[in-house]
Formats: sequence, C-alpha cells, structure tokens
Amino acid sequence: MALKAKSRSTLFDKLSPIVGDEEVVDDLLAQFPARDIDEPITRDHMRAEFATFRGEVAAEFAAVRGEVAAEFAAVRSEVATEFAAVRSEIGALRAHTDQQFERVRTDVARQIADAHRQTVTWLLAVAGIVVTVNLAALGAAVAILR
Repeated sequence: MALKAKSRSTLFDKLSPIVGDEEVVDDLLAQFPARDIDEPITRDHMRAEFATFRGEVAAEFAAVRGEVAAEFAAVRSEVATEFAAVRSEIGALRAHTDQQFERVRTDVARQIADAHRQTVTWLLAVAGIVVTVNLAALGAAVAILR
C-alpha cells in the first residue's frame, strides 16, 4: 500500500525526534512505496520465488549427492582392489611358507632316519662285541673246565 506524501511527511516529522536520526527514519520510510506502482512484494510472489529457490537448492543438493556417491564408489573400488592385492600377496606368502615348512619336515625326517640308522648300526656293533666277548669268555670257561 502506497503512502501519500502528506502521510510520509507526518511520519517523518513525528518519528525523527523519537529515533534521533533522520537517515534511519528515511530508510524506514523507503520500505513503503511512494506510488501505487511501487507496491511491496506480495506473499504469492514471495512464495513463488521461494519455491523456485527451493527447487534450485534441491537440484544443487542432488548434484552434490551424486558427486559424493560417485566419489564413494570410486573409493570403495580402490579399497576393494587394494584388499584383493593384499589377499593375493598373503596367499603367495602362505604358499611359500608352506613350501618352506615342507622342506623343514623333509629335512628333519631325513635326519631322524639317519640318526636311527646310525643308532641301529652302533647297537648292532655293540651287540656283536658283546656276543664276541661272551663267546670268548664261554670258550675260555670251557677250556678251563676241560
């Protein structure tokens, strides 16, 4: 609603002493149109502008969501690739470790077999010596008894 020049002048004269600053009162009165064609914004117009703004903001958010989703997908893909590489390396290390343990088992089994063979040979040699000594003692005893 437009203020008539007389109303504007009256408001200015009455408000200036209360506010104490003519420039502030002038700024306040500038918010009211001086002519009918300078109507203040209507609620419908404001609603329409806000609806347009909301649409633009929603579109921006959707674009950002899309970008973030794409970035997360790329990061997930990179992480999955790295995990696959690590799993592959661990598998190779596990296979290598299994081969090394098998070599150790084989070497230990061979050494045990060699030690067993040497022990049996030594025991047979000792048994042969014992038998020979016993036979000699038996032969001496028989000779003494005859």
